[in-house]
Amino acid sequence: MARFFVNLELSDNIEIILTGSVVNHMTVLRLKLGDLVELFNDQQNSYKAQIIKLNKKTALVRIIEEVPYYCSYTVSINLAMCVIANDKMDLLLQKATELGVHSLYPIISSKTQNKGKIQLDKKLQRWQSIIISSCEQCELNYIPKLNAVSTIKEFIDHSIITPEKTLNFIMSTRYSFIDPICNSNTKYKTINLMVGPEGGFTQEEINYAIDHSFIPLKLGCLTMRAETAAIAGITTLRTKFDNWVN
Repeated sequence: MARFFVNLELSDNIEIILTGSVVNHMTVLRLKLGDLVELFNDQQNSYKAQIIKLNKKTALVRIIEEVPYYCSYTVSINLAMCVIANDKMDLLLQKATELGVHSLYPIISSKTQNKGKIQLDKKLQRWQSIIISSCEQCELNYIPKLNAVSTIKEFIDHSIITPEKTLNFIMSTRYSFIDPICNSNTKYKTINLMVGPEGGFTQEEINYAIDHSFIPLKLGCLTMRAETAAIAGITTLRTKFDNWVN
């Protein structure tokens, strides 16, 4: 069943009019009168609806029933990702969404190729569309928050003003201090993960992060591409702290 994000109030037994990209997507999928679709609006549950009118510009659907949402995580993971090449950044946003991140922070480091915040801010709308499309595909009912582009220092300074039971990690190619944390009995609620660009973080950036309560995290003995490191990092943290496998 096709799923669509709609920025509308949803409830049982109402009819709503859909327009714009949702109708365009319906046309591409060759949906027709009587077909069932699933709608969600960044709230907990989604809704099954039936198409009762459809043309090139609008669709009228009738909501049939609410669909309970059973996917939940005990730990919220926030990803701060240094901006990388367009196609790789698109892939990363897509996969991070599929892995259930709570928030996404595009950041600029010393080795970021495109450091113009104004130029990067213009990409936010496109990145938001990728995130929404990924939510539609992977059956995630909430939209991960996409934050404005910031510097590494701005993100670190923001992260240390967080509630208790929060962990901060920075991906490292040299060393890792994750094992003592994993062996503790503390139940963490939030994890911030910061991943570098092609070429990684500078030593000065790593030192600044460590001085502000960030823990170095190294995965394996091989050097990963930036987008691979982010995906592997989220997966590792989800498995370690959220009992993901079970």
